[in-house]
Amino acid sequence: EKGEFSAVLVRHARFGVLKDSTFWLSETPQIAGSKSWDAALPRIVTWTQLYDKETKNEILFINTHFDHKGTLARTNSAVIITNFVNAYYKNKSIPIIMTGDLNVDRKQEAFNVLTVQSKLLLDSKPEGNNDPTACGFDVTNSETCTGIDYILHSKEMIVKKYAVLNDNDGKNYPSDHLAVLAEFEFTKD
Repeated sequence: EKGEFSAVLVRHARFGVLKDSTFWLSETPQIAGSKSWDAALPRIVTWTQLYDKETKNEILFINTHFDHKGTLARTNSAVIITNFVNAYYKNKSIPIIMTGDLNVDRKQEAFNVLTVQSKLLLDSKPEGNNDPTACGFDVTNSETCTGIDYILHSKEMIVKKYAVLNDNDGKNYPSDHLAVLAEFEFTKD
């Protein structure tokens, strides 16, 4: 109710929710609706600790949406999430999956902070897959397509399948962002 919503939908037949919360991507993450740096809008992180009823494993699932204008806001948002993930993982070493519209490509600093500097999160996109994720609504306007939507994961997860779904009616996509899909398997470790 304070400007941003990044839902995590849970299939309760498969997963139990152990904990969940939201924090804002700002210098005051516990203040609802807060924004900092060069952000145009308040942005958030929604997370939940899940219990997989089939495998008996726990998973930390994170969903976020980075600011679309502020470069500094995106980089600092990545730092905040990296600190959260590293602290959470240190206290409870469980697999992590993070999804989000990061509004950055893989060459930008915010992505580097999440994947290289965190030393914990890996990109689920296979090498050589250059499918864009943000294309606008118009199917014929392909020159504006970029890859800014991600599924990241920790080393305890193996990517079995990855796809960007480009379903459309010949004129329009159902959203200005294409759905990203990844199927994971727990490692034997």
